[in-house]
Amino acid sequence: MPSPFFKCYPSDFLNGVAELTPHALAVYTICMMRMYDEDGPIPDDPVKIARRCNMRLPACEKALEELDSAAKIVRVDGKIINPRVQQEVQKRREMSAKQARNARGTDTRPPNSEHEEPEYDNKINGSAQPTVSQTDATSEPTRSQKLEARKKEDIVKTDNSQTVEIKSAIRVYNDICGGAKLPKVSKLTDARKTGVRARLRDCDGLEGWVDFCKKVIVCPHLIGDNDRGWKASLDFIIKEANYIKIIEGNYDPPAGAKPRKALTESEQRDMDKLQAAGHDSIEAARNGRIGR
Repeated sequence: MPSPFFKCYPSDFLNGVAELTPHALAVYTICMMRMYDEDGPIPDDPVKIARRCNMRLPACEKALEELDSAAKIVRVDGKIINPRVQQEVQKRREMSAKQARNARGTDTRPPNSEHEEPEYDNKINGSAQPTVSQTDATSEPTRSQKLEARKKEDIVKTDNSQTVEIKSAIRVYNDICGGAKLPKVSKLTDARKTGVRARLRDCDGLEGWVDFCKKVIVCPHLIGDNDRGWKASLDFIIKEANYIKIIEGNYDPPAGAKPRKALTESEQRDMDKLQAAGHDSIEAARNGRIGR
């Protein structure tokens, strides 16, 4: 169930919408609220959005186009996403999980651990004196120890922040590239974390990563429009050499070329059978003559 709250940064919001038209501002605000409320991307449904904004449909469609052009939203595969929302939602999930773990942890202490009476030594002048252990008399940490502890805390905070950004990048990849076009990512391995972290640096953060993912899905060769029906994966596109080829346009379609339609699963199975039998009928499969 989505959390009833989210962090709001007024200065970031006000600076970000300063150049928007009134209609675009209204649509942007409603879309952001719905993304936070639904814990992720929302359907790209201009009719429903216009109704929510109490706005005429043509004005709403124009506002959505303005937001898309200004990179305030990303419209892909019938969804509307926002990288900043994705990142904040991921942070919210991490916080909720941590709070749940802490809540469970409060019940794991030994019975009566907070109510045990201190031990007393009655042998000193017959009076009751609390016994003091060596750990109770530990000295104040030195300045160097405090600095070392602070450095460790900073490292932990940095690692947590990077983990959140990486998970947000995976969510963006699945929303833009996953599904019908490329395989979705279901497991985040250490190797994938390393690769995504490096590409996020190359892209200058999530905004650049969004642009990169959008470029991947318009490269015909990468989404299956090739003689083998091969499709790229996250592991392929995050390799440095492949990333450079993609951003430099090595996989872009030739100017004026008409995109070829990728094989369907049934066409691919039929084509594999022909190749196994030694038939050179790949083009026949692409033209739909197989199985007729």
